[in-house]
Amino acid sequence: SSSGLGLYPDQIENTIYQALIKTKKLSEAIYPTYLENLFIVPADHNLAGAESDLSRLMVGSQQRLKEIIQEVKNNFDLIVI
Repeated sequence: SSSGLGLYPDQIENTIYQALIKTKKLSEAIYPTYLENLFIVPADHNLAGAESDLSRLMVGSQQRLKEIIQEVKNNFDLIVI
C-alpha cells in the first residue's frame, strides 16, 4: 500500500491506470515517499479493468507499459514493477 510509504489516498491525484490509458503522463503519477530517492506510482481499483480497457482503446496495448516507462526511465537508476 502506498500509505506504508507515506502517501495517502487524499494526496493521490494521478495513478498508473491514468498513464496507461493516456489521460495523464506517467511523470504526473510519480510521487515521492518519505524515503530518500524512493518514488512510487500508485494504483487504484481502476487498474483491475485496465487490460480490457486497453485492448478496447488502443492497438498494441500489450506494449503500453513499456511505452510509458520510456518517458521517465532516464530519471531513475532502477525501476521496479
